[in-house]
Amino acid sequence: AALHAEADLGAAGTGVALILNRRGLRFAGVWRALFVIPWAIPEFLGAVAWAQLMDPDGGWLSLALGAPLPALDGALGTLLAQTLAGVWMGFPIVMLTATAALKLIPNEGYDGAAMGGATGAGLLRHITLPLVFPLLVPALIVRAVFAFNQFYLFMPFQGGSTLASLAYQLVQPRLGPGFGRAGGLYAVSAAVDLFIVAALLIGVLALSRRTRAAEGVTYA
Repeated sequence: AALHAEADLGAAGTGVALILNRRGLRFAGVWRALFVIPWAIPEFLGAVAWAQLMDPDGGWLSLALGAPLPALDGALGTLLAQTLAGVWMGFPIVMLTATAALKLIPNEGYDGAAMGGATGAGLLRHITLPLVFPLLVPALIVRAVFAFNQFYLFMPFQGGSTLASLAYQLVQPRLGPGFGRAGGLYAVSAAVDLFIVAALLIGVLALSRRTRAAEGVTYA
Protein backbone atom coordinates (compact mmCIF):
# COMPACT_ATOMS: atom_id res chain seq x y z
CA ALA A 1 0.00 0.00 0.00
CA ALA A 2 2.85 2.38 0.79
CA LEU A 3 4.50 1.91 -2.60
CA HIS A 4 1.12 2.18 -4.32
CA ALA A 5 0.62 5.50 -2.54
CA GLU A 6 4.01 6.78 -3.70
CA ALA A 7 3.00 6.20 -7.31
CA ASP A 8 -0.27 8.09 -6.82
CA LEU A 9 1.13 11.08 -4.96
CA GLY A 10 3.55 11.91 -7.80
CA ALA A 11 0.67 12.67 -10.15
CA ALA A 12 -1.39 14.35 -7.43
CA GLY A 13 1.43 16.59 -6.19
CA THR A 14 2.44 17.62 -9.70
CA GLY A 15 -1.15 18.32 -10.68
CA VAL A 16 -1.78 20.60 -7.71
CA ALA A 17 1.54 22.38 -8.29
CA LEU A 18 0.52 23.06 -11.88
CA ILE A 19 -2.85 24.45 -10.79
CA LEU A 20 -1.34 26.70 -8.13
CA ASN A 21 1.31 27.93 -10.58
CA ARG A 22 -1.26 29.39 -12.98
CA ARG A 23 -1.00 33.10 -13.60
CA GLY A 24 -3.60 35.21 -11.90
CA LEU A 25 -4.64 32.58 -9.37
CA ARG A 26 -5.73 34.30 -6.18
CA PHE A 27 -4.48 33.19 -2.75
CA ALA A 28 -2.04 30.70 -4.26
CA GLY A 29 0.32 31.14 -1.29
CA VAL A 30 -2.50 30.43 1.17
CA TRP A 31 -3.44 27.24 -0.66
CA ARG A 32 0.18 26.08 -0.67
CA ALA A 33 0.39 26.67 3.08
CA LEU A 34 -2.77 24.62 3.62
CA PHE A 35 -1.47 21.76 1.50
CA VAL A 36 1.77 21.67 3.55
CA ILE A 37 -0.13 21.08 6.82
CA PRO A 38 0.07 17.24 6.55
CA TRP A 39 3.86 17.59 6.65
CA ALA A 40 3.63 19.23 10.10
CA ILE A 41 1.58 16.38 11.61
CA PRO A 42 3.43 13.31 12.95
CA GLU A 43 2.84 10.51 10.48
CA PHE A 44 1.78 8.00 13.11
CA LEU A 45 -0.91 10.37 14.37
CA GLY A 46 -1.99 10.95 10.78
CA ALA A 47 -2.27 7.19 10.25
CA VAL A 48 -4.36 6.85 13.43
CA ALA A 49 -6.66 9.64 12.23
CA TRP A 50 -7.13 7.96 8.85
CA ALA A 51 -7.81 4.62 10.55
CA GLN A 52 -10.51 6.27 12.65
CA LEU A 53 -11.93 8.00 9.60
CA MET A 54 -12.09 4.91 7.37
CA ASP A 55 -13.25 2.32 9.92
CA PRO A 56 -16.15 0.50 8.21
CA ASP A 57 -18.31 0.18 11.34
CA GLY A 58 -17.63 2.98 13.83
CA GLY A 59 -15.41 5.34 11.85
CA TRP A 60 -16.02 9.04 11.50
CA LEU A 61 -17.15 8.61 7.89
CA SER A 62 -19.66 5.87 8.68
CA LEU A 63 -20.96 7.85 11.68
CA ALA A 64 -21.41 10.95 9.50
CA LEU A 65 -23.37 8.91 6.94
CA GLY A 66 -25.33 7.11 9.65
CA ALA A 67 -24.65 3.63 8.27
CA PRO A 68 -21.79 1.11 8.15
CA LEU A 69 -19.58 1.04 5.08
CA PRO A 70 -19.03 -2.62 4.12
CA ALA A 71 -17.06 -1.52 1.05
CA LEU A 72 -14.25 -0.37 3.38
CA ASP A 73 -14.08 -3.75 5.12
CA GLY A 74 -11.63 -6.46 4.13
CA ALA A 75 -8.32 -6.33 2.29
CA LEU A 76 -9.42 -3.95 -0.47
CA GLY A 77 -10.87 -1.47 2.01
CA THR A 78 -7.69 -1.55 4.06
CA LEU A 79 -5.60 -1.06 0.92
CA LEU A 80 -7.72 1.95 -0.07
CA ALA A 81 -7.46 3.52 3.38
CA GLN A 82 -3.69 2.98 3.57
CA THR A 83 -3.20 4.35 0.05
CA LEU A 84 -5.15 7.52 0.88
CA ALA A 85 -3.19 7.93 4.11
CA GLY A 86 0.14 7.45 2.32
CA VAL A 87 -0.75 9.96 -0.39
CA TRP A 88 -1.86 12.48 2.22
CA MET A 89 1.42 12.10 4.14
CA GLY A 90 3.78 12.32 1.17
CA PHE A 91 1.85 14.86 -0.87
CA PRO A 92 3.51 18.09 0.46
CA ILE A 93 7.12 17.24 -0.46
CA VAL A 94 6.14 16.29 -4.02
CA MET A 95 4.02 19.41 -4.46
CA LEU A 96 6.76 21.71 -3.17
CA THR A 97 9.40 20.02 -5.34
CA ALA A 98 7.22 20.36 -8.43
CA THR A 99 6.49 24.00 -7.52
CA ALA A 100 10.20 24.76 -7.25
CA ALA A 101 10.85 23.10 -10.61
CA LEU A 102 8.08 25.12 -12.25
CA LYS A 103 9.56 28.36 -10.93
CA LEU A 104 12.88 27.51 -12.60
CA ILE A 105 11.43 27.05 -16.09
CA PRO A 106 12.08 30.23 -18.14
CA ASN A 107 9.11 31.88 -19.82
CA GLU A 108 11.07 32.13 -23.07
CA GLY A 109 10.63 28.42 -23.63
CA TYR A 110 6.85 28.70 -23.41
CA ASP A 111 6.80 31.82 -25.59
CA GLY A 112 8.89 30.19 -28.30
CA ALA A 113 6.75 27.04 -28.30
CA ALA A 114 3.57 29.09 -28.41
CA MET A 115 4.86 30.98 -31.44
CA GLY A 116 5.46 27.62 -33.08
CA GLY A 117 1.81 26.71 -32.63
CA ALA A 118 2.04 24.55 -29.49
CA THR A 119 -1.19 24.24 -27.50
CA GLY A 120 -1.68 23.93 -23.77
CA ALA A 121 -1.45 20.13 -23.86
CA GLY A 122 1.61 20.29 -26.08
CA LEU A 123 3.35 22.75 -23.76
CA LEU A 124 2.62 20.46 -20.81
CA ARG A 125 3.86 17.32 -22.54
CA HIS A 126 6.94 18.63 -24.33
CA ILE A 127 8.18 21.44 -22.07
CA THR A 128 6.72 21.41 -18.56
CA LEU A 129 6.84 17.72 -17.67
CA PRO A 130 10.30 16.99 -19.18
CA LEU A 131 11.79 19.90 -17.20
CA VAL A 132 9.94 19.09 -13.96
CA PHE A 133 10.66 15.36 -14.05
CA PRO A 134 14.43 15.45 -13.29
CA LEU A 135 13.79 17.39 -10.06
CA LEU A 136 10.74 15.35 -9.16
CA VAL A 137 12.41 11.94 -9.39
CA PRO A 138 14.72 12.43 -6.34
CA ALA A 139 11.73 13.43 -4.20
CA LEU A 140 9.86 10.30 -5.29
CA ILE A 141 12.94 8.18 -4.56
CA VAL A 142 13.12 9.61 -1.04
CA ARG A 143 9.44 8.87 -0.47
CA ALA A 144 9.90 5.33 -1.81
CA VAL A 145 12.76 4.77 0.64
CA PHE A 146 10.56 5.99 3.47
CA ALA A 147 7.81 3.65 2.29
CA PHE A 148 10.02 0.62 2.94
CA ASN A 149 10.59 1.84 6.50
CA GLN A 150 6.94 2.46 7.32
CA PHE A 151 5.38 0.30 9.98
CA TYR A 152 3.43 3.07 11.72
CA LEU A 153 1.15 3.28 8.66
CA PHE A 154 0.16 -0.38 9.00
CA MET A 155 -0.10 -0.70 12.77
CA PRO A 156 -3.23 1.51 13.23
CA PHE A 157 -5.02 -0.34 10.41
CA GLN A 158 -3.88 -3.81 11.51
CA GLY A 159 -3.63 -4.60 7.84
CA GLY A 160 -0.57 -6.80 7.55
CA SER A 161 3.14 -6.39 8.01
CA THR A 162 6.04 -4.83 6.14
CA LEU A 163 9.67 -5.83 6.30
CA ALA A 164 10.34 -2.93 8.66
CA SER A 165 7.58 -4.00 11.03
CA LEU A 166 8.78 -7.60 10.79
CA ALA A 167 12.28 -6.54 11.84
CA TYR A 168 10.73 -4.66 14.77
CA GLN A 169 8.56 -7.58 15.85
CA LEU A 170 11.39 -10.09 15.70
CA VAL A 171 13.18 -8.44 18.64
CA GLN A 172 10.08 -8.09 20.82
CA PRO A 173 9.48 -10.43 23.80
CA ARG A 174 6.19 -11.55 22.23
CA LEU A 175 5.32 -11.63 18.57
CA GLY A 176 1.93 -11.32 17.00
CA PRO A 177 -0.15 -14.34 16.00
CA GLY A 178 1.19 -16.28 13.07
CA PHE A 179 4.88 -16.14 13.95
CA GLY A 180 4.76 -18.93 16.52
CA ARG A 181 8.05 -18.23 18.30
CA ALA A 182 9.44 -16.02 21.02
CA GLY A 183 11.11 -12.68 20.36
CA GLY A 184 14.69 -11.64 20.89
CA LEU A 185 15.79 -12.75 17.41
CA TYR A 186 18.29 -9.94 16.98
CA ALA A 187 20.39 -11.68 14.32
CA VAL A 188 17.32 -12.44 12.19
CA SER A 189 16.10 -8.86 12.60
CA ALA A 190 19.51 -7.54 11.53
CA ALA A 191 19.43 -9.83 8.47
CA VAL A 192 16.02 -8.42 7.52
CA ASP A 193 17.38 -4.88 7.89
CA LEU A 194 20.35 -5.71 5.65
CA PHE A 195 18.00 -7.15 3.06
CA ILE A 196 15.94 -3.93 3.15
CA VAL A 197 19.08 -1.82 2.63
CA ALA A 198 20.25 -4.02 -0.26
CA ALA A 199 16.82 -3.96 -1.93
CA LEU A 200 16.61 -0.19 -1.59
CA LEU A 201 20.12 0.29 -2.98
CA ILE A 202 19.36 -1.86 -6.02
CA GLY A 203 16.03 -0.13 -6.57
CA VAL A 204 17.45 3.40 -6.27
CA LEU A 205 20.35 2.62 -8.64
CA ALA A 206 18.01 1.03 -11.17
CA LEU A 207 15.57 3.93 -11.05
CA SER A 208 18.34 6.52 -11.26
CA ARG A 209 19.85 4.77 -14.27
CA ARG A 210 16.50 4.43 -16.00
CA THR A 211 15.37 8.04 -15.41
CA ARG A 212 18.88 9.60 -15.43
CA ALA A 213 17.82 11.65 -12.44
CA ALA A 214 21.42 12.20 -11.34
CA GLU A 215 22.28 14.02 -14.57
CA GLY A 216 20.04 16.98 -13.70
CA VAL A 217 18.70 19.47 -16.19
CA THR A 218 19.78 22.81 -17.57
CA TYR A 219 17.11 25.49 -17.58
CA ALA A 220 18.39 27.73 -20.34
